[in-house]
Amino acid sequence: MAKKVLKVFIFLFIVAALCVASYLAFRYFVYGEVYKARPSIVKGSLLDKIQKEHDENIYKPSESASQRPYSVLLVGLDEKSLKSGRSDTLMVAIVDPKTKSVNLLSIPRDTYVKIAGKGMDKITHAHNGGINATIMTVEDFLDTKIDYYAQINFNGFQDLVDDIGGVTVDVEKTLTFKDRITGTHFTLYQGEQRLTGIQALNYARFRGDAEGDFGRNRRQQQVVKAIIDESMSFRNITKVNSLLKDLGDNVATDMDFNVLAKTLTKMKNVSSKDVYSIPLKAAPMSIDGVSYVKANDDSLKKVKSYIKDVLKGKKPKHIEE
Repeated sequence: MAKKVLKVFIFLFIVAALCVASYLAFRYFVYGEVYKARPSIVKGSLLDKIQKEHDENIYKPSESASQRPYSVLLVGLDEKSLKSGRSDTLMVAIVDPKTKSVNLLSIPRDTYVKIAGKGMDKITHAHNGGINATIMTVEDFLDTKIDYYAQINFNGFQDLVDDIGGVTVDVEKTLTFKDRITGTHFTLYQGEQRLTGIQALNYARFRGDAEGDFGRNRRQQQVVKAIIDESMSFRNITKVNSLLKDLGDNVATDMDFNVLAKTLTKMKNVSSKDVYSIPLKAAPMSIDGVSYVKANDDSLKKVKSYIKDVLKGKKPKHIEE
């Protein structure tokens, strides 16, 4: 009897040891490849000179991000590198593992804002100063601390969509365009269909109609929600491991690993139905012949208040569009 108990104990110990080893290997070797801590702000730089005032002025939740809903700045870059280029896509996701919900805000790339450490300009140009400048600019714009960032470039986005087997999207209208990366001409016809990585990328980036950034933001959220639906079967450490290996140098994030693991566990059945698109009213404007997008002051005020309430763990009413 004693030998049987000993064998069971040894077996369980080996299984536990293998699980711990796999966990640690993923955390430090696989996740370590995409984990990129925010760069230190160079002493004496423009960002360094404004950092203290910046930190004092924005709202910072009292609890740590592991104990409450947390914010992630999603940055899609229009270059192969993650270190340079403009932010082609800017979204803020508020993730709440407890209520299994996501709030998603799109910020038009031409939004006229105060760039951290510089003057007024399109928010897309903030990334010329790096990820810190982008984060601080968004924090100032929304009056809210950003807990984490996640960057992905065009190659990474295509690989992500292809690795999960494509996405099903209800293409809102027939679109014809030329992909500036490959020079390939595309036509997507109206209606529900399966899109590959390159098709999904171009559908999300298209803005060659009268709606410009506004239609583009809507389509970007449509694609993000489709990715959320398709990624359900990938929400475990093993499959995320495989995804991250493929994405490699095309993605970077400073998200705490334990927060990621908790989110994958708690939100494994979350679908696009659990995602709320936060409306931000804005309108096109022109200054000295340059086109911009101006956020409506009253609408922006409501968005700021809504985000703060969600981060506090409250359940505010959805904003009327």
